[in-house]
Amino acid sequence: MIKTIIFDLGNVLLNFKPIEYLSSKIPDEIKVQEVYKEIFLSEEWIS
Repeated sequence: MIKTIIFDLGNVLLNFKPIEYLSSKIPDEIKVQEVYKEIFLSEEWIS
């Protein structure tokens, strides 16, 4: 039975490196920067 779920994106338990992750999925560096800007620099993303 699961009693606890931990969400950690703050470099405490897990390393959060969005550029490295995107680069591993998208071969075009320009597209990586575009996706990064649209997602991680958006108003919806809390810094």
